[in-house]
Amino acid sequence: MSAERQQQIILEAARWLAFLQSGERDSASEHAFLDWQAQDPRHAETIAAFQQRLGGLRQPLKDVRQDQLLKTLNAPSSRRRFLRGSLALAGMAVGAGVLSRWGSSGFAWPGDLYTGIGERRTFALPDGSSAQLNAASRITPQFHQGQRGLSLQRGELLLDVCALTKPFYLRTDAAVITLQQQRVLLRQEADGWLALAQQRPLQLTDANGATLTVKPGYWARFNAHGVFDSGQAGGGESDWTRGLLNVNNRTLAQVIGSLKPYYRGVLTVAPQIAALRVSGIFPLDDPRHALNMLASILPIRLSYATAYWLSVEAA
Repeated sequence: MSAERQQQIILEAARWLAFLQSGERDSASEHAFLDWQAQDPRHAETIAAFQQRLGGLRQPLKDVRQDQLLKTLNAPSSRRRFLRGSLALAGMAVGAGVLSRWGSSGFAWPGDLYTGIGERRTFALPDGSSAQLNAASRITPQFHQGQRGLSLQRGELLLDVCALTKPFYLRTDAAVITLQQQRVLLRQEADGWLALAQQRPLQLTDANGATLTVKPGYWARFNAHGVFDSGQAGGGESDWTRGLLNVNNRTLAQVIGSLKPYYRGVLTVAPQIAALRVSGIFPLDDPRHALNMLASILPIRLSYATAYWLSVEAA
């Protein structure tokens, strides 16, 4: 890789970290950041280099004097000289604590399987099962010590578990779902997760140890406090696998949340219209068209701050 390209990647990484620390970050910008990482392995390596080089600082970089920062980064290696120059250009203000949080929740670590913005992909798992990931999703396969399973770190997946004697464990931060041969949909939502049993019953064990059996054709919503809602599936929950968003009486905030993983940029919705109810079928692979469809049926307007920064506001 040329020195010019290396410097460009480092500068892009610094700008991403500075933006995400600016106070404007949201789930859309975090997904866009993951998409940038997925474009080239060197992107994630550069982020890791920032974390390694800056992890020793004991205070946020925004509170460090410029001469102190340059002295800290002025190591013998050319790599650190690159980092020093990139930080000066980007005006970076990221503390080691923030980088550590991103490292545990936003980065795609070795062994993770993930998709970028607007990307859907099916992965074959070591036991013969398969996991289809929605856009901007990430899972961590867990096949060790005779067990099989995976953790959903973010996003949504449709899991087809192959028939074996050993159970399959599907995990989130708030529950463990135990499966045998089964198809299950699992989705991260703003207030927790949704699990939908599509073929056979599934057993959900929450963080408090309480268990719930979800019948085929039914879903359960849960969070760290347990299951808080359940009901019968409408039939369109997995239409995203075909590039369609099928909603029935969902809030505008929920619909916008489903479009964000397909929108290349920042997409926000004003609080005063977030509770508007929406029903219909919208194209995921053309989110701008989907947003125009919403604007034609709801009292809302689309306000573009830039080509990649869109606010959905009251008309």
